[in-house]
Amino acid sequence: MKQAADILLRNGVVAAPTETRYGLLARADNAAAVENIYRLKKRSDTLAMAVFIRNAADIPRFGRESLSSRKLVSAFWPGPITLVIPAVPECPARVVVDGKIGLRCSPSPVIAGLIQTTDLPLTGTSANISQGPDLDSVSDIANVFGNDVDIYLDGGPLTGPVSTVVECFDDNWLILRDGAVTRKEITAKLGS
Repeated sequence: MKQAADILLRNGVVAAPTETRYGLLARADNAAAVENIYRLKKRSDTLAMAVFIRNAADIPRFGRESLSSRKLVSAFWPGPITLVIPAVPECPARVVVDGKIGLRCSPSPVIAGLIQTTDLPLTGTSANISQGPDLDSVSDIANVFGNDVDIYLDGGPLTGPVSTVVECFDDNWLILRDGAVTRKEITAKLGS
């Protein structure tokens, strides 16, 4: 973990387990580090990339909350749900797309530990080629990315559902990607 934290502080790339799948991590406050992730994933610049943060108290540093986002945070954080909200002007530009940012708070001890040790927000994107198949193990990820990832943290096979992505604006909401938190669970908290 110490080695991985040092790599992140030096703008490197780490593959690490979340509570759902493996993610590619880089410091979200450094455009060059974020660009490395886009390049590795062959990800379009028009596709947003979520940011792992420490907890709900960090949200105002990155985005503007709404009633719907607060309800989802209260119900599901830390957990497998990413909230897409309007970004604040001070937010690191490379993680903002169309004025919005995706924020996630993971209960994974690895993710939480790296954020705590580095005191940085980290990119939160799946460890695969964009639009490609999910990769379930460190060996599968290493076969794709090789030495382009600076360190691989092995959490065993991860085959669960991906995180759910919900856009929250004012009191409205829209599920952008179905995942671990179900539509039924979200509707129960927010109404239809």
